[in-house]
Amino acid sequence: MLVVIWATSGGGLPFWPLLPAAGWGVGLGAHWQVARLSAGRRNRHHSQREQQGIRHEARGASAPGVPAIAVGTPAGEAPGPRFVVAMFVDVVGSTSLNEALGDEQWVAVRRALREQVAACADAHGGWEANTAGDGVLLRFPDPASAASAATELLRRLERQRAETGFAPSVRVGIHSGDAVEDGDDIIGNVVNLAARVTDAADADEIVVTEHVADHLDGRHTTTGRGLHTLKGISRPRHLLALVWR
Repeated sequence: MLVVIWATSGGGLPFWPLLPAAGWGVGLGAHWQVARLSAGRRNRHHSQREQQGIRHEARGASAPGVPAIAVGTPAGEAPGPRFVVAMFVDVVGSTSLNEALGDEQWVAVRRALREQVAACADAHGGWEANTAGDGVLLRFPDPASAASAATELLRRLERQRAETGFAPSVRVGIHSGDAVEDGDDIIGNVVNLAARVTDAADADEIVVTEHVADHLDGRHTTTGRGLHTLKGISRPRHLLALVWR
């Protein structure tokens, strides 16, 4: 089975021909504990969002030039645009992995990954907005929080890969701007652009737009990726890769 996984990934995944099944058990057991914690956290998201909205209104934006978020829409008012930071996490080669692992094991791997994504988002003030296929859309109050969550996620996966011999590769894209809220979901061009930025990322890479990079703090470093023509986007965008190693 591991030979098939190694072959279908193009040799990018570590080859561990004698990796015991117990290694998977330990990894998924740890993810089960994360799942239990994350489930409780998600139940508190609505109250946390209200508290975040109050804090942002009181102190303004968390970074210069970033508008404060007003979370939620008052009763009786039509939804209006809100400043958000949208982050997509997408699994690389998910179709090949599904075929190699089989449906049941693939579901377990995908569930464990999503629990890690949720835990990283929660630790940095974000939460899940929507899911589509094997991708997850997350929202954050500011660019630095999204960048911190993304770097933590990739470091976790790299550590898991070193300890167990396998972790799925992901690509991450981040963009910020105004979007319309629909419950926890966010809708708008900012989401579309974040998705296209994700498509431009390589495996285990975090790519951000120039607007996001301009509002990162000193904890984060980027390298230029040049101008990219993105599908469905009218003009080329300057993209940057977030350094996480």
